[in-house]
Amino acid sequence: MPKRTRFGLFGVACAVMPGLLIGATISKKMANFLEENELFVPSDDDDDDD
Repeated sequence: MPKRTRFGLFGVACAVMPGLLIGATISKKMANFLEENELFVPSDDDDDDD
């Protein structure tokens, strides 16, 4: 019999979800920091040539 993993998909989810949440939190805080210090402010002008 092949060796069977104990947690399978649940184990993968428990490993991936915290990483995604931490990465999203860090990027959100960094985007707010950049915008507050006016280092990067996205422009709202439209470049559409109608």
